[in-house]
Amino acid sequence: MMGCGRARKPSRTDVVGRPWHVSFAGLCGKFGEAGTYFCECVVRGKQSVERKNGREGSEENVWKLCEQVKKTHPSELSKCYAVFVSNERRTVPLWRQKAGRGDEKLVIWDYHVFFMHNPSPNRCLVFDLDTTLPFPTYFHKYVTETFRSDYALTSEHHRFFRVIPAEKYLAEFSSDRRHMRRPDGSWIKPPPSYPPIQTNASTHSLDDFICMKPGKGPGAVYDLLHFVQQFYKPPDRNIGTKTQN
Repeated sequence: MMGCGRARKPSRTDVVGRPWHVSFAGLCGKFGEAGTYFCECVVRGKQSVERKNGREGSEENVWKLCEQVKKTHPSELSKCYAVFVSNERRTVPLWRQKAGRGDEKLVIWDYHVFFMHNPSPNRCLVFDLDTTLPFPTYFHKYVTETFRSDYALTSEHHRFFRVIPAEKYLAEFSSDRRHMRRPDGSWIKPPPSYPPIQTNASTHSLDDFICMKPGKGPGAVYDLLHFVQQFYKPPDRNIGTKTQN
């Protein structure tokens, strides 16, 4: 399946190595007027992307969302990221996906891409065009329900995350859409209506973004634990409380 690479039929026995238990903790705070306006902008970008692409080509969909922010909210672009999810075997299980099966909507992608807005240390929003969760979703809820825990998975299914600043993604990402074609050259599904995204330096850099080797490719690579630590700051429950001497 395009966009998130190719989907594979999930098998719970080869994905889940032991039972998992996760508490779905909520995040504090509201969007605020400026945040709401920004979200509305990205939602409009999502609607435009879906009209042109359907839901195919998640790497291009996210590129288009970055482009939308640059055009309409340039001051926010430095707080936005494209996030690729994959691993060495290119077998990453994600839950709550529209392409998933069963009540939990589990699917195994070779890679997946989503957009992230991190306007402050304790607030991060995820915009995923392929999730069954709301658009957007608070980072902690998205990660908890979509990735759950690597502790519950066999090692070959552990997820890694390449996080690329939106400005860099716009400048360096390119794709000739070769992965959207069959071996005979025909399209697996109709491609997006606009021309392929190209740069002066490259016609196809997609594999550099999917690669999860640290030190190779743009941005920074994290495992699940360090990805969460980087973008989720738990509320300080000591604020506003008094201590007794």
